[in-house]
Amino acid sequence: MQIRTPKTENQTPLQAKWAITSALTYLLMAQSSSVLAHGSKMDVPDTGIRVSLEVEQHLLSGVSEQNYQLSTPILQLAESPEEGIGAAEMTLALTTELSNQWLAYGAISNHSHGGESSLDIDQGFIQGTAQGTSLEGITLRIGRFYSSAGLYNDQGHAGLLFPTAPLIYQDLMGGELKDDGLSIGYNISPKTKIVLETFAGDNSLSGQQAGNKFSQTHTLHLDQSADLGAWGHLDTKIGYLTSKQNYQSEDSGHSHSNDSELVYQLSGDIEQWMLSMLWQKERWQISGEYIAQDQDTDAQTSSQILQIKDKSSGFYGLVAYQVSPKWILATRYDRLTTDIDTYGHQELISSFGLPISKTPENLTLLVNWQPADNQQWSLHLSQAKDLWQGSSSNNVYGGISYQLSFGGETL
Repeated sequence: MQIRTPKTENQTPLQAKWAITSALTYLLMAQSSSVLAHGSKMDVPDTGIRVSLEVEQHLLSGVSEQNYQLSTPILQLAESPEEGIGAAEMTLALTTELSNQWLAYGAISNHSHGGESSLDIDQGFIQGTAQGTSLEGITLRIGRFYSSAGLYNDQGHAGLLFPTAPLIYQDLMGGELKDDGLSIGYNISPKTKIVLETFAGDNSLSGQQAGNKFSQTHTLHLDQSADLGAWGHLDTKIGYLTSKQNYQSEDSGHSHSNDSELVYQLSGDIEQWMLSMLWQKERWQISGEYIAQDQDTDAQTSSQILQIKDKSSGFYGLVAYQVSPKWILATRYDRLTTDIDTYGHQELISSFGLPISKTPENLTLLVNWQPADNQQWSLHLSQAKDLWQGSSSNNVYGGISYQLSFGGETL
């Protein structure tokens, strides 16, 4: 259950530098997407370019056929688990070390949901750390990447294969926060780091970039780690997020709202406070996150307007125990507390499916098997409450998931 960290020891040949730079130029010009991924863990080669392919697939049974209860910040229904064998999710990534302490990373992914499949630019960025100068201790990342303000957004559940993201990410984050932007970090001490991120505003929170305006979404977070001796190791994050909303839905017939023909505009602001922790000791791992949201936005159609004030919050807690080198037992409990006030045309509430008086919960039990370094399998069972509209209060579903990874290095 350890997290891979980039290696930065040797330099890359000139031809490799030109190849990855050209690829990243294309990646950074493309439009961002809402593909769900699990952070930006990288496996950096000693020389040349490393190419890696990751395939993930889930088989679920017992999933409700009703509309999902969770609504994202742009008032679209969150992506729900799918009954049956889901399409394989694939990610192709290239990583190279440009020079000492500097690397480049690019990835494309195939995402499928609801019978539709799309090939998207997942990430493409350059990052590095200033060494031997007056700027020593400053880290820089520029391009398209996942925000590091939240634990799951940054790392996923390292070494564990859950079928869904935590409810607070499905609902309050709209999946995971990824966008074109700039990240600047400063190491206050070997165990303390502060990071400022600014994004263009084309993501799951803001909706769309407003014309040529930059910096529509900002995060600021403080990372603190502590060695507790016989009590293990503790990592914590405290984060703050602010985002402008500027969203125009499309009459494409593929909307995730209750009314697929509803065309609307959003204009407003979002603030979030985030607190997360990860504790590890020998075979034990305990992690959790809490997010509190303050959203003030207006939804407007051609003839109606609805003012929305959302002060929802939620958390998840995860406990994992490594029974043997290949087997891990884990459980995760998610809970949301919705607190939404509206003023205006109340017909829009049912159109958006806002869960004003619901407290969704989800408890997942998981058995994780890793027979080799490049593959892992999981057997999982979940009990959900108030996740689907018009269904019974509780719903039990489960299934099998697998993840395969392949990689190689070129000169």
